[in-house]
Amino acid sequence: MSYLVLARKYRPQTFADVVGQEDLARTLQNAIRQGKVGHAYLFAGPRGVGKTSMARILAKALNCEKGPAEEPCNACAICASVAEGRDVDVIEIDAASNRGIDEIRELRESARLLPARARFKIYIVDEVHMLTKEAFNALLKILEEPPQRVKFIFATTHPQRLPETVRSRCQRFDFRRIREEQIEARLQEVARREGSRADAGVFRAVARRAEGGMRDALSLLDQVLVSSDAEVTLDVARAALGVVPREAVDEVARAAGEGDAARALLAAAAVVDAGREATEVLDALVEHFRSLLWLSVLPEGGPLPDAAVRSAPELREAARCWGTDTIVSVLRLLLETRREARGSELARFHLELAVVRITRLRDLLPIETILARLKELERRLGEGGLTAAPAGARPPAAGLFDQPAARPAPAPAARAPAGGGAKGSGATVDWPAVVRSLGQSAPGLAAQLSSAREGGLQGGTFTLYFPQSSRFLMESVQKTANKRMVEDALARVAGGRVALRCQEAPDEPAGPEGAGRPSGEVRKLIERFGGEIQPPGR
Repeated sequence: MSYLVLARKYRPQTFADVVGQEDLARTLQNAIRQGKVGHAYLFAGPRGVGKTSMARILAKALNCEKGPAEEPCNACAICASVAEGRDVDVIEIDAASNRGIDEIRELRESARLLPARARFKIYIVDEVHMLTKEAFNALLKILEEPPQRVKFIFATTHPQRLPETVRSRCQRFDFRRIREEQIEARLQEVARREGSRADAGVFRAVARRAEGGMRDALSLLDQVLVSSDAEVTLDVARAALGVVPREAVDEVARAAGEGDAARALLAAAAVVDAGREATEVLDALVEHFRSLLWLSVLPEGGPLPDAAVRSAPELREAARCWGTDTIVSVLRLLLETRREARGSELARFHLELAVVRITRLRDLLPIETILARLKELERRLGEGGLTAAPAGARPPAAGLFDQPAARPAPAPAARAPAGGGAKGSGATVDWPAVVRSLGQSAPGLAAQLSSAREGGLQGGTFTLYFPQSSRFLMESVQKTANKRMVEDALARVAGGRVALRCQEAPDEPAGPEGAGRPSGEVRKLIERFGGEIQPPGR
């Protein structure tokens, strides 16, 4: 008893059956209806999205006994033979195994002959990018001046590998990956026709795993449906597909976010020990942090990709805790690790190394914060606010990343009347106390303020001056959420409502140093603390 796999059984037979490429199908139908069918087409796109199926449908529509028609009848002898791949006038060639000049010369000679019984002689060349340079050269002449009753349809996953001379002689149709919801709907329809039962989440899991390819999705569904004699559950489907459980990925990410490297490492190891590949765990982590990236950038209610939409409620708080900059760093690390692990015998080691490095990313500060603190150190050094270290001594490396040191306390601040806002002229605010207060709740914001100089309180408004070189920090502080936090801290210290105003101040005059050389303040810092300038890449 022979069994026809779902990918072949449910292959599209008409333009209306094609899923995810409706605009391309409509364009081809218009060309047939208007009698403007080109002599050469290039179908380009990822695997399994319908390129060869569309080529066969076009061939049937052009040669149908009732055509040329916008839809093939699928009842005549020609439609049946084309669908089965045995029609003498519709020749399918696999360029991966017939890529030489001899094969193309043979094609060129046979193209000069009239069709045996159909309206057109149609050549469907799959993976056309595999042809040799000489074969492409042999193909050029017949593409430029084809016989009247000959059509060429080229399919490829790498259109950029075709010579420009070939591409310019074809009408190009770009096939895109099919959306998950479209694949999911098609899978449900196929399962219904097959009389198979499965949880709704099964079709969603298969659609996600197919990565935009309908053929892959049908092949995976075939595999899933035979994994159980009863109704297929989501757990059974995940096991059959080798999908990493979302709960396991959440545990790895949660432990890493809490800085618990041991727990994160054990959670990742448990997934691999359960039979999952290390690269699959990396892929699952990439998808998880991709969802966090969307949730951290877009406001609530904004458009989200499928994976993020389904996980939005439980992941939105995690996205806020990680922060966009850290999530971007995590994704870069994971993608780099994925490339290194592909095909490596040490894929599990790459995974473990990445997990531990992710736990450390939460401890790193953004480059803007580091630059702001360096600027503050330079300023304090220029004012004599730092004590020279003993000769030859070096401070701990972590000193740079500590919270900004409190400045000498100014004269007692004038307190604003409670509830009425800070008023008066010449009043002051204990600015170091404000920075210390922010350091407890928003250390990143406190670091951004370290490069600013206080200008005093005037008429209920507290002014901060930022150097022109720190304009990006000033713009960050002026954002609504950050500004509100600073004003709240000012109100707590001043005893009344205070408005914040940020202004630019001229930078200090530049020294005689050329571009790429450290400033005089930086040189002083190096001399006092025993540092050195290292070239990039060290």
